Amino acid sequence: MLLDELVQLIDDPEVLAGVLAHEVGHITANHSARMVTRSALIAVGVGLVFGSDETLIEELGTLGSVLILSEQSQEFELEADLVSVDIIRKLDMNPRSVLGLLDKIEAACGNACSSGGFFSSHPSFAQSRANLDS
Repeated sequence: MLLDELVQLIDDPEVLAGVLAHEVGHITANHSARMVTRSALIAVGVGLVFGSDETLIEELGTLGSVLILSEQSQEFELEADLVSVDIIRKLDMNPRSVLGLLDKIEAACGNACSSGGFFSSHPSFAQSRANLDS
């Protein structure tokens, strides 16, 4: 998602092209539709297995679905990174130009958003850097 705060960090047209190419990667890979479908399937599955009343078991099932969807979201982000690298190269630009933006984002939010991890919707900065540096 292209947010105002992100746009303020971008000071290079190649970086903006890289960010937009990343978002195009999400669109061309149908990530939104795939996430909604998986989310609905998990919700239905949890409801069928544990019933519809509020129980500890249902809450644990919901937590499990969050973990599954977070992992899937990270995979989608990495896939969008790879699509963006391909697009940027086809435009005769350097995909590494986006690395500076990752540095700025990491400096702005510190450890709060750099680890990746099970609950994160995005991979670690190290994983994203590896994709952009390939």
